[in-house]
Formats: sequence, C-alpha cells, structure tokens
Amino acid sequence: MVQHLQDNGITAFQAKDDADTVIVRTVLDIASKGEPVTVVADDTDILVLLVHHFKPDMGDMYMLSEITRLRSARMSVVAIREVRESIGTTASQQLLAVHALSGCDSTSALYGHGKGSVFRKLVHDASTLPLTETLTSEHASQAEVVQAGLKLLLMLYSGKPDETLNHLRFRDYMNMIATGKSRLRPERLPPTERAAHFHILRVHLQVVQWHTLMAAELNPQDWGWKLTEGTYVAIPTDMLPAPDDMLSVIACKCKTTTKNPCSSMLCSCRKNGMHCMAACKHCCGEECENVHQLNSYADETFEVNDGLCFEDDDESTEDDDVLYHMLDGDWADEEVVDCVV
Repeated sequence: MVQHLQDNGITAFQAKDDADTVIVRTVLDIASKGEPVTVVADDTDILVLLVHHFKPDMGDMYMLSEITRLRSARMSVVAIREVRESIGTTASQQLLAVHALSGCDSTSALYGHGKGSVFRKLVHDASTLPLTETLTSEHASQAEVVQAGLKLLLMLYSGKPDETLNHLRFRDYMNMIATGKSRLRPERLPPTERAAHFHILRVHLQVVQWHTLMAAELNPQDWGWKLTEGTYVAIPTDMLPAPDDMLSVIACKCKTTTKNPCSSMLCSCRKNGMHCMAACKHCCGEECENVHQLNSYADETFEVNDGLCFEDDDESTEDDDVLYHMLDGDWADEEVVDCVV
C-alpha cells in the first residue's frame, strides 16, 4: 500500500513502531516551516502529543475528528494553538504524564477517575510539576520514577502526604465497611503499592517515548513489561493477595460441578468455620452451599481488585474542561483513520 501511494506521487510513511509518534513527527516537521497542517484522527493520544509538542512560532495545527463530526457538528476541528493557549505552558508540559497516568492504550486506567478530573486535580497543584517532570525525564532512575508516581497517585486518591498507598487503601476499605449501605466496591479502592509500582513504570516508558518521539531507547523489560513468547505482556503485580498459608485456609478449591458444592467438611472454608469468598477458586463465594447470607448493608459479595484495569471507567462522566472536551468525551481505543493533510 505504501509503495503504491509513493509510486503515485503521494508522500507516505510506514510506521515500524508507534504510528502516533510518526504522525506527530511529520506534523511538527511541516508546522516548523510555518505551514498550516491538519491531522485527521480519532485518537486522544495524538491530540495530547500535538498540544505538548506545539511551539508558538510554528504554523497552525488542527485536528479533525471524523467520529465527532459524524456524531455532532460541534467542535469537530480542534485548533491546537488555541488549546495550548487555553491550558497554559505548564499544563502542556505535564500533559503527557497526566494522560498516561490516568490511562492510555499501553497503561492501566484508574477506576473511577476520569481524565478530566485527573487533569484538573494534578495540573492545578504546583507541587505536582517536579513529579511529572520526573516521569517525563529519560534519565530518571526506577526509584525516582516510582517515588514520584506514588506521590501523584496518593494525591489523586486524597491521601495524606505522610502515609503510604497501602495504608490509604486499608483506611479507605475500613471506611467503606463502616459507612457503606450498598454492596462493597473494592475496585474503588486505591491500587496496591506493587500494582501501582508496575503501572508507574509503564507510564514512564510511554511518556518518555512520547516526549522524545521514540528517540530514547528504553528497555520495556525494565519498565513494567515482560517478554512472553516474543510478545510484551504487562506485569500487573508481583505479589499474591495474601500469604500462601492463609489462602490455603480461607480459599477452597471445591468443584462447582458436584452436587451441593462446599456442603461438607471437605470444603476447607467450611472446615475452618468460614464462609466461601471471592478468592475461592471455583465457587467464588457465589455458586455453592457455603455462601454467607448477606444483610441489607452488603447485598452481594465482592472480589479482590487492585484498582487498575485496562479499560476506561464505565461510570466516568464527560468533563467540561478545555482539553478533554475537545473530542466530545470519546476516548477511542482504535484509530479509524490517521493521516496528515
């Protein structure tokens, strides 16, 4: 396809790694000559990259969203210069770190924290600037990156400056138990520190790649990824939810295919005087004869969850801030068409 376009006098590039950075690099080359340029794309990552890399002496850049144009005539074309001026230079510098931390294609999303709210909470606090700068620096060490990322997450979850993420998770859990009048939502808890550790490493890798437009050479296996059968796979955490000896007592492995599962003393949960729970391998505390009869304060059991996922939060609402309203709240995971005009 590329060769066919080139044979017909159309300039075309084949992306070997990240297509977004190739597109943005091409746009910057054109705009640096003072020429106006329009990008046709439906990927928020491209919008964020354009705003971050834009310079006042460049030609005007525009982003045309075909999906937004079809859904609504409002704001189908975004003027990058106007966005940059609206949010300011400092926010534009922090934008890559904030966007990746709140979730993108290569990093986990934070359940219950929409991009607009994360953007406002972090960029409006001057103390976050050195932290996002650390996440953006290709020369920062793992320890520096993780420390900066944990501080940002602690702020997002309204933690105290002197407490740890694990302590905040425990404190929030106890508050949910004490005050909740509906089923427990463990996904709303802050992530565990080890899950956050690998999330922050992946965030740093992605931010550096965006900031340098793939010029920096970082090894993904040093930054939250492992190589499995020739494919990079994200490392969610490196710790069990509880010690093996505890799990062997509180979590049974009874088959749900048997008649009246977990009804005899062969069930380790029943044997130890405990009800089955979400950690049980097959019944998950739901499909057996040893399920706790829940009261009105908790209408169903809950699952262990580290607060991170690879999808955007279904309950997040559309925010009206300048940046993340540009694409009408549509966080497209796939690019319908990306090209430079």
